[in-house]
Amino acid sequence: MKCTGERVVRFLVCLHVVRPFPVISTVRRTKGVKFSLKALLIACPLFGLAVGWTLRQLSYDTALQRSNAQLYFADDLWFDNHANISLAISSNKPEALADVAAACFSEDSKVDRQTIDALLAMPNLKVISFDRSSIDCDAFQRLHASKSIELIGFGGTNVTDDDLYSLVPLKSLRVVDVFQSEVTPEGIARFRVARPDVHVQNWYN
Repeated sequence: MKCTGERVVRFLVCLHVVRPFPVISTVRRTKGVKFSLKALLIACPLFGLAVGWTLRQLSYDTALQRSNAQLYFADDLWFDNHANISLAISSNKPEALADVAAACFSEDSKVDRQTIDALLAMPNLKVISFDRSSIDCDAFQRLHASKSIELIGFGGTNVTDDDLYSLVPLKSLRVVDVFQSEVTPEGIARFRVARPDVHVQNWYN
């Protein structure tokens, strides 16, 4: 086919019109948007986890302060199988939950679910003394989820036979002190059958 000058001009104009540069530019912008969305999808969950962790720590601190908990380092702690506990008086107190080895409460303390949650968040907690405090027994029965607690003292509290028995699954437990609590001799006998490896101190056994 013989091409005339007119046709050649039209052909060149056609090529000029349909060149693909705008399409490539659009694709590049789309990739940029996709990359930004991907980064956003990664960043949002991480940010949410950080915020959630911070809020949990604040709630634990608030619960411990509200219940008048006294916290101690492992180096300040000594105890034996008769529930004799010795704590060094130090001006330095643990600032991180992972540093807490002992938590002590008093007759002014009210131990609720939030307090128990805070105790369960302490991975190296070995000793809890609830001495004469007021305890939410439903919350108390969640202590079996701990993997580190070795001694629990709840002398003079409202803890009952069923609450004591709820500690059976607590594998790390070595000593419990039930003196002047609501625990009965029958409840102690039942617990000893299930956990003969745990010493139950009631000061008249």
